[in-house]
Amino acid sequence: MNLGVTDLEKNREITVIILGATGDLTIKKLIPSFNKLSKEFRITLVAVSRRDYTLKDYKNYLKTEKVTVNNKIKLFYFQANFRDEDSLQDLKKVLKKTGSDKQERIFYLASSPEFYKGIIKQLGDCCKNINTKLMIEKPFGHDLKSSKKLDMCLKKKFSEENIFRVDHYLGKETVNNILTLRLSNPFLESTWNSKFIEEIKITVSEDYGVEGRMEYYDEAGALKDMVQNHLLQILSFLLMNPPKSTDSASIQKEKVKALKKLRFVSLKKGRYKNYLKELKKETGKKESSTETYVLLQLASKIFKWRGTKIFLETGKNLSKKDARIEIIYKKKPCYLYCDLNTNPNKLVIKIQPKQDIDFHLNTRKHGSSLEIENVKMKFRKGKKFISNTPGAYEVLIRECINNNRTLFITQKELEQSWKLIDLITQKTKDYKVFIY
Repeated sequence: MNLGVTDLEKNREITVIILGATGDLTIKKLIPSFNKLSKEFRITLVAVSRRDYTLKDYKNYLKTEKVTVNNKIKLFYFQANFRDEDSLQDLKKVLKKTGSDKQERIFYLASSPEFYKGIIKQLGDCCKNINTKLMIEKPFGHDLKSSKKLDMCLKKKFSEENIFRVDHYLGKETVNNILTLRLSNPFLESTWNSKFIEEIKITVSEDYGVEGRMEYYDEAGALKDMVQNHLLQILSFLLMNPPKSTDSASIQKEKVKALKKLRFVSLKKGRYKNYLKELKKETGKKESSTETYVLLQLASKIFKWRGTKIFLETGKNLSKKDARIEIIYKKKPCYLYCDLNTNPNKLVIKIQPKQDIDFHLNTRKHGSSLEIENVKMKFRKGKKFISNTPGAYEVLIRECINNNRTLFITQKELEQSWKLIDLITQKTKDYKVFIY
């Protein structure tokens, strides 16, 4: 995975059109990322939003949100109400003014998903530049059928190789390092199967609630909001067979195979106790069957993973913010100095808030002849990497500019994950939701 930039690329001119330029994603993630990337590329930003702003108004708005666009970036503002069918009609005039006709262009859909189809249909003439790409945020539909409809809409304006579906978890250091960790360490890859691994568990817990996303979240729930994308994407990197090469097509082909072989085993659903109160306050609805917590057990039909238990767990308003992958090894065969009560070997790959790696081993307790204790071999990201290690969005935008698709989701991956989630949703629609 090429996460850097060569000297020859530093003078490349890139025009980025952010559709949804006053939203939280733009303010908190995109603009800070482009500020950093402006050290590597010559960037023009066209901020598109429904607010009736001048460029000065937009800059003042950014200041109130405690963010600024640095001086290296050329900034333009264009007002468009995405509910209007012709709101982007004059955008091409702005792009002509920026001088971007001969530059690489990236349209970044950072708006509410309800506007995706309308925006894509309007892009029209703005997409005629041969070097035009589209970065689009999840959700990619709400089920398999809607995902396919969105894809049909996308394909009318963009080819698959120019569509970059964003899952920001894939830009996180320890997630995009999974294959490197596996395949560059023979002792890991040679034991990366059900003969040695008892259980795989991926956990993403959040210590906050829905926070302003209630209208969307009550339709989605934890299963569709987190499992269908983030957790299944991580799992596909863990279960996939080694690709024939490091190119994105080979990697994504193996990911699709891994997703296709997943089998549903069981599901527990929960909801935090203040959810209905928040729902009524924000939407007026009094009742809901939506889950904010799931513990999903899967199995893989791939021969090398038969018998390994797979758990995906995620929830809101839990005791702490934490995201991690746990690879738990079998206790057998156990020879001298161990028994079935001895702690198992375990590889823990931490995603957030820290991005560290721990390997749990057993050793003789100091000063004892027979007593065994569990110890950790630790890799601390903060000790190894400098403080300005790229954030997830900076990584993903750079990869899009460099046309590396490894960290982006293909439509084939989406269809496999939605098939599984649709099946689970249908099978568990009558399951009771416990309150926590």
